[in-house]
Amino acid sequence: MTAPVDGYEVPVHRALSMPRLVAGIPRDVGVILFTVAAALAFGLQSWWTLPVTLVLYLAALMATKYEPQWPEMLRRALRLKSFYRP
Repeated sequence: MTAPVDGYEVPVHRALSMPRLVAGIPRDVGVILFTVAAALAFGLQSWWTLPVTLVLYLAALMATKYEPQWPEMLRRALRLKSFYRP
């Protein structure tokens, strides 16, 4: 690795390298999870979906704490599964 040249250092904001999170989970996962939960709970009055949503939220939260980019990894693994050994 080469040494940085004086005058050519640019600070990068942390938001540019971290994924966007909603309530501690990735944004796309949060939008899908909370939208489905709201539609089932309020639209169909299926109140049993709220504890299920809470469990799914906590699982996504733990996965995000372990690996913040797990949805991208899951998508890539599912897309490239034909390249893996059976």
